[in-house]
This record gives sequence, structure tokens and C-alpha cells, in this order.
Amino acid sequence: MKKILFLLFLVEGVTFGNPKVYNDIFEGQKVALKEAKLMLYIISSSKCQHCHNLLNGINNTPHLLKLLKDDFVFIVTDLENPYSRIPNDIVFNGKTPTTYILTPTGNLIGIPIEGSIKSQDLYTLLKGLEDYKKERLGF
Repeated sequence: MKKILFLLFLVEGVTFGNPKVYNDIFEGQKVALKEAKLMLYIISSSKCQHCHNLLNGINNTPHLLKLLKDDFVFIVTDLENPYSRIPNDIVFNGKTPTTYILTPTGNLIGIPIEGSIKSQDLYTLLKGLEDYKKERLGF
């Protein structure tokens, strides 16, 4: 009985502990506008080893996952998916992964990060946006 309860707790923690990942930026943007959250948008390819490294790094960094869940809308577009859409106003040079930080209205913050980034560096970058959100965006 204790093992069953432990497994249920573990599954529930995994299910409810990770941020929702949107695969459509337009769907994610609706949520970002509604919840007044910045968007972390990654253009990746399921055939790209650097993309796998980036996404696995994010998935294995609990404090980054918590930050994404609490303060961001997390969107990942896979170029191998024929239904993937990249907005026309997003500058994408074809390099995967490319990471963007966007306001809820879709404006780019900073410059895109082309290539993989260590999850701890990504956490530091995203955490540093708290003052920006308060001062420039008012939330």
C-alpha cells in the first residue's frame, strides 16, 4: 500500500510539477496574454542533437522547470512537424535550436540565442528578467 501511495505521489508530482509545453506559438501567445506572462519560444528539430541536449537540460533542471511553470509560457516548435508554424515577424536563420524570449504581445526581448545554451545559464537569464517585467511591462 505504501508503495502504491508513493508511486501515485511521484506520478502526480511529475504531472503537476512541469510546465505545460505548447507546440503552437499562437496558442501559447493567447495564454501569455491572458496570464500576463513572458514566452520562452524554442524552434527545434527532432533530428537535432543540440536541440535534444537543450530540451533534456531544461527537463532535468527542477528550478528552471518551476520558473517556467510559474512565470513563463513555454513553447517549442519542431521543424519536423509539418503543421509547425513560425510567425512571419520572427527572424529565424534556420539554425536549431534557436531560443527567443517574447513579450505577451510577441515583441522580442534581446536577441535570439542560436544554438544550445546550458540550462543554468538559461535559468540565470530568465530569472534576471523579473525587474524588466516589473519596470517595462508592469507585471
